Amino acid sequence: MNFCTECGKALSENSSFCTECGSPQMQGQKNQAVKAKAVEVQTLPKKPLSRKKKIGFIATGIIVACFISAHFIITSMTDPMNKVQAMDRAMSEGKTEAFLKEVQIDQTALINKVDYFQYIKENGWEDLRYQLVDIADSKDKFDASVRDANGNQVFVVKKNAFVPGLYYTYEIDAVPNDLIVSSNLPNTTLTIDKQSAEVKEAEEEMSFGKAYPGQFEITGTASNVFGEFTYKEKINVLSQGDEAIYLPVELEGSYHTFYTNIPESTLFINGKSTKKKLSEFDTLGPFPVDQEVKLHAEWKDENGKTHKTDSINQDGDTWGALDFDFDVNDAVASSTTKSNEEDSFDESEAAQNHVLDFRMAYEEALNSRDYSIVAPFLLKQSAADKELKKYIGDLQDKGYSYEFTENTVTDIEDLGDHTFTVSTNEVFIFTNHLNEQTHYDREKTYTIIKKEDGFKIKKISIKDTDRNDI
Repeated sequence: MNFCTECGKALSENSSFCTECGSPQMQGQKNQAVKAKAVEVQTLPKKPLSRKKKIGFIATGIIVACFISAHFIITSMTDPMNKVQAMDRAMSEGKTEAFLKEVQIDQTALINKVDYFQYIKENGWEDLRYQLVDIADSKDKFDASVRDANGNQVFVVKKNAFVPGLYYTYEIDAVPNDLIVSSNLPNTTLTIDKQSAEVKEAEEEMSFGKAYPGQFEITGTASNVFGEFTYKEKINVLSQGDEAIYLPVELEGSYHTFYTNIPESTLFINGKSTKKKLSEFDTLGPFPVDQEVKLHAEWKDENGKTHKTDSINQDGDTWGALDFDFDVNDAVASSTTKSNEEDSFDESEAAQNHVLDFRMAYEEALNSRDYSIVAPFLLKQSAADKELKKYIGDLQDKGYSYEFTENTVTDIEDLGDHTFTVSTNEVFIFTNHLNEQTHYDREKTYTIIKKEDGFKIKKISIKDTDRNDI
């Protein structure tokens, strides 16, 4: 409340004059001025945002929204669980192409898509899926292997940087096996699924590339002085874990011993000279089983007269041998079949013992990681020499051990020219670095040649393997 400055009369708050004495009052005027100024300040208009700033705020909001959306989209697209779910859906619906779309296939490898899909299905897809899910949940397990119940590597999950440190893509690579082929005849052309390779030496093991489990058709062609050979068969390629798959091809043919009283006579086949003397052959063959081959021998005596034997075919053997007997009085009876059968038997026995001695040394070499222990048993620079040197060398940093329990020679074949093939049955126990044990029962064939310093192993072919976890 205000009071008159002259008479002290109580005045209303905004009075400009005293109603008692009429004196002017300044306080009311000041109050009104202050209020007017306050009102004036409160009613000042706000300055509007410029168009440029409005567009900037809107653009920033859109960009932030896009980044957030992109993050969720990329995260969703690169989630490895998407692939696993798609594979599982394709498997349950039996869709081969949809399944293979989610995995990386080695384009250089042989694959029968339907058979491979069936192989995955029959070899425990449920367990494989669980492993894939576990890998997807654990972001640290890359690269990670997925294996079937027999320990065979089926997939490898790989992590690749899409945006380093932020986003990654994941590949599920289907793992093929190395495919090793061989033939019992030299210069054999083998064809599998439009891919071809030539095996130049008999029993030579060579890489054919890679293959996924499944059924394939293999054809083989070869020829020699005795005729043409063909081979055609449906084969089942089965995974051997991390080991190569060995595919030996046996072109069917027959071998025959022979007798002649003129070892220096020349062999003729279907009327054409082989330009080889009978003395240069240990046996004749192989002959194609579905073709008739005509054979005879010719010899010129000291007077230049040509003598011929009767013409026979490869099945015209007498007492187990083809007969090239010359009807001449002055010929010295002789036979080019080896008369020293005892020496041949001794060599066969020595070849068998060489393999068994090698097996004893090989067990020691594996467990000590010392290749030099088996080197004396092998032909230098041969396939066996190169393969075992690499295999034993690769064991240096692995905590593996081997226990050989049985080595048995099941067959031996004399190929002539001091060369033998020795077939074996080998049983052993393999223990890995986790102390997990696997029982192996394996069939092998050793190609052995006698050199000046004794027998040497040239090739080792794995024919069959049966494995079981202990």
